Amino acid sequence: MKRFQDDKASVKGVALGMTGDHSANVLWRLLNGDLPDDFDPPIWWVVVGMEDIAKYLCSEEITVMGVLRIVEEIKKQRPNAKVVINSLFPMTKLRFIGIEDSVEFMDAERGHGLGPKKDKREIRKEKREEKNMEKLDKREQNKLHDHHANKNKNQHRYLEDVELDDNGKMSERDRIRKEHILAKKQKDFMKALSHDKYNPTMEMKKKFNRMKARTKHDGSGIPVWTAIHEVNSALHKFARKTPHVTFFDATSIFAEQTDKRGGYTLISDYISPRGHPTIEGFKIWLSAIEKQMKVWKEKMVEAQAADNSNEWRIDHDLDYYYND
Repeated sequence: MKRFQDDKASVKGVALGMTGDHSANVLWRLLNGDLPDDFDPPIWWVVVGMEDIAKYLCSEEITVMGVLRIVEEIKKQRPNAKVVINSLFPMTKLRFIGIEDSVEFMDAERGHGLGPKKDKREIRKEKREEKNMEKLDKREQNKLHDHHANKNKNQHRYLEDVELDDNGKMSERDRIRKEHILAKKQKDFMKALSHDKYNPTMEMKKKFNRMKARTKHDGSGIPVWTAIHEVNSALHKFARKTPHVTFFDATSIFAEQTDKRGGYTLISDYISPRGHPTIEGFKIWLSAIEKQMKVWKEKMVEAQAADNSNEWRIDHDLDYYYND
């Protein structure tokens, strides 16, 4: 966002999102006074939904509803605004709950799925932590056995279900339990990173059981990319029929279409399998945004000069697709 905050920037902008935001977070802030009365930019760029569907395992329908509810609230509080819905980024892997952000975004910092090389200090630190975990009381390990018996069921469970004492502190048993689960999650995540493929192919599954997809797309054989494609398709349809709302499809920045039947290849130079753009990916994406913003800015100035301030918002730029 620095490129939109520089004094010489042709387009000014401010980022209101937070790392790991999902629709409920954003909506809560909108409903609880997050917007100052004098903050009224002409364009709102909504980038949300990836965490909902790939980290918190929301269904396609719930993910779409979350994004549209945010758009609805923005339009309610700022009726003169133009709202742009950015497409969900392509990805082939689910994200993880509970691990540190520095680890979660590691796959976006690496090149071609290999990841940054660890220095000797990091390796020694990891070995010390592994030894400390091995020293856990055997009795506590037995109590935690159920968490490891079925890894697929437990890998996304929340870690906040602990008991607090009168002073608001968790018990020593729960503290050890939480640390153990987090360490196991991080270990599993690092193992998953080591098995990521270079430029994975993404095929959209044409026929799938929607009842299963409504529950857990990861557990029903539904590829993450298929779920994201369904969400983007629904958001695009909404934008086409809604005044002052535009759908910005950034898919072609991060994935190359290989055939007309829905086959794509992820461009790992620009984005990770978990949908985290690399630095180069961010640069290209933001350049595409800036290019479109300049077009709208010119139309806004022309409309204001002609005393028709709403004309630029309904110029039918409702199907913007990035083209290199």
